[in-house]
Amino acid sequence: MDARATYSNGRREGYVVKPLALLEPDQTVEKVAALKKTNVPGFAEDIIFLTERNITRAKGMNATDINASRKTRNQQECNDVLAALQGMRRPVALWELISSMPKPWSVMDAARCLIYDGSVRLHSPGLRLTDASFVSAYWQN
Repeated sequence: MDARATYSNGRREGYVVKPLALLEPDQTVEKVAALKKTNVPGFAEDIIFLTERNITRAKGMNATDINASRKTRNQQECNDVLAALQGMRRPVALWELISSMPKPWSVMDAARCLIYDGSVRLHSPGLRLTDASFVSAYWQN
């Protein structure tokens, strides 16, 4: 097993990471099944395998940017961006949101933090997050 994640709700998942070309020769599916028999639910509630189809370069770069934004998080800026998105009540390109905000330089970091929080949806999560990306707020009706 390569990693284990523990989520804020307490759920634990184990991860096996392999290149797609090695799944069959390395018998990864069979190994994961054996790991599940001995480690679920003690070590983790589930064990899954990931390949380059799951972990793309764009997703990795987005994760790096999100973590950098979280280190410099400004909660007031996050609140302002979330309120603006909730007011729009539709998917919007980040450039449009940036141009509508009084502190346009803060929007990308705040948006990344809100995506991490689960308050904002990135509409193309497999692509690189740029000012052309579409985002929307999750809201209650």
